[in-house]
Amino acid sequence: MRCTERSPTSRPGWVSTSWPDSPRPAPTADLARAATLFVSSTLYRDDTYLATDPRVTRLYPLWRQAALTSTVTTAQTTDQTVQRDNLANQVRQVKEMVRGGGLVTSGTDSPIDHLAISTHMNLRAMVLYGLTAQEALVTATSNSGAFLGEKLGRIAPGWFADLSIVDGNPLTNIEDAANVSSVVTSGRHLTVDQLLAPYAGPTETTVAGSSTSGRSSGQPRRNRVLAPVPTHPSAKAFWWNDAEVLESAKESCCQTH
Repeated sequence: MRCTERSPTSRPGWVSTSWPDSPRPAPTADLARAATLFVSSTLYRDDTYLATDPRVTRLYPLWRQAALTSTVTTAQTTDQTVQRDNLANQVRQVKEMVRGGGLVTSGTDSPIDHLAISTHMNLRAMVLYGLTAQEALVTATSNSGAFLGEKLGRIAPGWFADLSIVDGNPLTNIEDAANVSSVVTSGRHLTVDQLLAPYAGPTETTVAGSSTSGRSSGQPRRNRVLAPVPTHPSAKAFWWNDAEVLESAKESCCQTH
């Protein structure tokens, strides 16, 4: 039986923690869990690198930047003792499940949480409170592919060759996972600057000592996007009302078990 903790009463990022015994059946029950560490935002108190990353300020719309700024301000100006304790307890349960043989995938509930950077804050929280960097990285790579049953998250013949190339070594410093310099996707090698190039507009913002890749340049960078892409036909109906999705959901919620 494969179970995922999805309800507000059980997933660790929605409340302070999950049921105390939830990691225990992992080795024998084929248990999978998405570690949704919402309170990893408490780490913004000391770590604002991603919040001010030029990739974020380029791609986030202004309302999303304002929401992120509010999250950072809250972390820096309010007592975070309870949030830190909750986060430590959440990661403790994740660690118990990982080392007990369960399948844990990194999940953030984006866009409820801040897009993209919340994944990295989750990984940093895992390492800060007890997982190794390798254990954390696996939750965002091969474990995700295994849970989805797709050839994702590993470098192997016949698997999707989607790669992130980073400066540094995330196995020794988990923060290096965010230092992406280029990617390989669909057989194409693209730098961060190439990926950001389409998201340009007439308004420029000069940030001293920074560039789209996070390195010193002092050059102005554009912060507006081009016209939106056409609506995809699949958007005509909400995916969660699709008959195939509904049928699959019956299996996910243990109806047949």
